[in-house]
Amino acid sequence: MNKNPIFVYRIIISGFRYLLLFVFVSSIIYGCKNDASLLGLDIIPPSDNLFVKFDTSMTFNSFTIFEDSVKSDEGSLNAATSYNLLGSYYDPVFGFSKADFITQILLSSNNVDLGDDLIIDSIVLNLKVKDSYGLDKNMQQTIKVYRLTDSINIDSNYYSNLNIDAYYNSSEVLGQSDFSPANGSIISVHLNPELLQNLYDPTVLVDNTSLLKSFFGLYVTTEPVNSYGTIYYIDILSSESVLTMYYRNDSVNGWIHSGLGRKSYDFVFSSNCARVNLFRHDYSSAQYQFTYNDSLYHDSLVYIQAMGGMKGKFMYNNLAGWADSIRYDSIKNENQNIAINKAEIVFSILQDTRTPQKYDAPLRLTLLAVNKDGTYESLSDQSVSTSYFDGYYNSSSQIYKFNVSLHLQQLINGEKEDFDYYYIYPSDNRSSANRVILKNSPANRIQLQVTYIKY
Repeated sequence: MNKNPIFVYRIIISGFRYLLLFVFVSSIIYGCKNDASLLGLDIIPPSDNLFVKFDTSMTFNSFTIFEDSVKSDEGSLNAATSYNLLGSYYDPVFGFSKADFITQILLSSNNVDLGDDLIIDSIVLNLKVKDSYGLDKNMQQTIKVYRLTDSINIDSNYYSNLNIDAYYNSSEVLGQSDFSPANGSIISVHLNPELLQNLYDPTVLVDNTSLLKSFFGLYVTTEPVNSYGTIYYIDILSSESVLTMYYRNDSVNGWIHSGLGRKSYDFVFSSNCARVNLFRHDYSSAQYQFTYNDSLYHDSLVYIQAMGGMKGKFMYNNLAGWADSIRYDSIKNENQNIAINKAEIVFSILQDTRTPQKYDAPLRLTLLAVNKDGTYESLSDQSVSTSYFDGYYNSSSQIYKFNVSLHLQQLINGEKEDFDYYYIYPSDNRSSANRVILKNSPANRIQLQVTYIKY
């Protein structure tokens, strides 16, 4: 047996390298969360640290794209924050944005018997406001309610740019009310009973099938604001969101004034209701204009907006050339294999001084890969876990970051040849109104931070 000390040392080093490679690959497979810059360094002799590399040299081209529309029916809304949006606001940078919604209503019980000599005192729509977004959250807005003139179906797909004009009669307002969150968290609108006679027709109070054949639902909208304003987040599934019909079965005048003998029946909103969020944006009204939908224009800022507004498009600058550069071993004059330990795409946000106050950034962004045929594809890392993939806003460092370790390994290995670019937009694109501006200037660029090993 060769007992040359140099020979024995090389065997040991070789063993260390294979052990390190095993640790790196295992961390990718199991989504290890250890600090990538430290992983395995305690078992590598100092002279071999060159095998662990940290790289941030990749750059990106970025663009702002108008979303145009998003699927915004009840089936597409986040179960945890299944809000219907209502209201409008003006942003000096993003211009004017408006949100309305349409919804079915259902019986709270079958075979409803309202009794004889029915007198309807009033019908009141109550909507629970859970939160709001905008610079003037207490600004008063005028809410208007209309009756749908065409049916919507819970089994159908609806988008945020639905032509609402085909679904209601603008000359027939059921009711309107001025509302400000400063006065409470319930929007209450008194509706005209004479325009809702089929709601208390005994033939439609048998079951929801009968009701929905006769009463298609409601369209809830607001008068546009001229400045600032807010978007209300309506918790339509709250027990406080309800359409209540108040009635009596006697016409004695004294009872009318005193309320004696008055009864009520609730029509409800539930997960079985078809409902659709409707969004509209006017970027031409912005005080500060920006360029979008121009694939030849590279901007140092990327504008991101929920409610089916703006999204970011970005792509690697010469990914193949970058991969070849990190593979190449100048000493051996050959390409080596690459094992990605950790790869993160990091976005810094712009604290815009052009607005009088700060607009809150989205709590989380979503990153999707786009193939050359235009189809969207989730990144492999997204299937590991939500916390692993990340995308949450870090308010202290003012960044978003995504773990793309598995995805980047596939790109380097040539397993994702159909990949073309990424889209980035708010995760709650259909049920929130937040916006943010991301930076991609030479001094504050989108950054790919990669820790890897060559072997």
